[in-house]
Amino acid sequence: MSIRREYYTGPLPHPELMKGYDEILPGAADRILQSFEHEGTHRREIEANESKARIEISKRGQILALIVSIFFGSGSFAVVLAGHDSAGAVIATGVIVGLAVVFVAGRSETGEIRSSELESEKSLESEE
Repeated sequence: MSIRREYYTGPLPHPELMKGYDEILPGAADRILQSFEHEGTHRREIEANESKARIEISKRGQILALIVSIFFGSGSFAVVLAGHDSAGAVIATGVIVGLAVVFVAGRSETGEIRSSELESEKSLESEE
């Protein structure tokens, strides 16, 4: 007496099941494969669009940070030229510290997003 045990995992049905679907409804296996391919293409398009959007948001943030730093940097310089050295130094220090905090916070947030994305990508790859 022999016992045969099979175990199959994957995003598509087992080839024997695909064959059975095709016997019941001719062309069903092909339709299942086409649906799987379409889903993969769609997922990659969404991921590409998300990446482009993140890049645009990052660029916009950097441009706004430059504008704000130029504005407050010029303001602190003008305050120093007006004879208020302490106030100018406080404004300049506030701008530098503020920008440093934003960049550090942005980097750590980006790192968290990337690590969670990597985990979801690994789970998707293991399903495929």
